[in-house]
Amino acid sequence: VPGGLWLGYNSAGFQGTYSRYGIYGLPLQLFHSRCSVFPHLSLQLLDQLRSHRGFLVGCSNKVFISSGTPLPADVVVDLSTGEVSFASGVLSLVAPSRGDKKWTQGIQDR
Repeated sequence: VPGGLWLGYNSAGFQGTYSRYGIYGLPLQLFHSRCSVFPHLSLQLLDQLRSHRGFLVGCSNKVFISSGTPLPADVVVDLSTGEVSFASGVLSLVAPSRGDKKWTQGIQDR
């Protein structure tokens, strides 16, 4: 039944697959009132974004990714070049751990 999680069908007997999702904390609540998605960023939204804990925006204006912007970006994905740039403090958060590298190597060796 589509929308099983939305309608609250979360029992092991009915919609067992959806009930297993709930056990693992799914669906993830990534975006909510303090962490929003804006498909297109405009200058008028800057004040509103400052009040958010986090946000995902789409933008074609290079002013927003310059070094002097009032909202510095943690990660910038340039779709025209395919380049992903990380801020200096963020790279250590997304770098693979020793366990991640070992797991990846195990998959490649198969």
